[in-house]
Amino acid sequence: MIRPLEPEDTDTVLEIWLRSSVAAHDFVPRSYWEGKLDEMRTRYLPDSRTFVYQDESAESVCGFVSLVENYVAALFVHPDRQGQGIGRRLLQWAAAQYPTLELSVYAENKRAVRFYLREGFEIRQEQTDANTGRKELLFTASKQAILNHLMSNPRVTYRFTAMPVLQLRPQKTRRDTSKR
Repeated sequence: MIRPLEPEDTDTVLEIWLRSSVAAHDFVPRSYWEGKLDEMRTRYLPDSRTFVYQDESAESVCGFVSLVENYVAALFVHPDRQGQGIGRRLLQWAAAQYPTLELSVYAENKRAVRFYLREGFEIRQEQTDANTGRKELLFTASKQAILNHLMSNPRVTYRFTAMPVLQLRPQKTRRDTSKR
């Protein structure tokens, strides 16, 4: 289930962010990520719309996506839960919110680069991250490109929902009054 971040989720989200960042970015010193924890708590999370993926069976948060308008500022899944479709579900949910999505990824993060290319994103430009000096790739994808990709992949079933979810009420139908 994907739902908005609640205050009691913050520590779990930060743990997921730190563990995933360290694991995915072994080319950046761990101390860099640890030094960003407070900024994540006080600036980045409050300045974004963050939604968490909660495993309904375990009732635990195991991933999250943070959006600043149509920019995917963060998409992280707990390292122990990666490869289970959680990142894909968070991404498809984000795609349902905007006509296009943009994001950036370190070029050395080969797993993330492959993931976004596989999900229908295209590399728009390369740049250097001012904080780390590492090369970043800026990706973009339209909702339609992501949808086309998802629909062409028969292995997985997808369901797009927008937030807030609209509750549709069944139409009243004339009741059949004849007795059988």
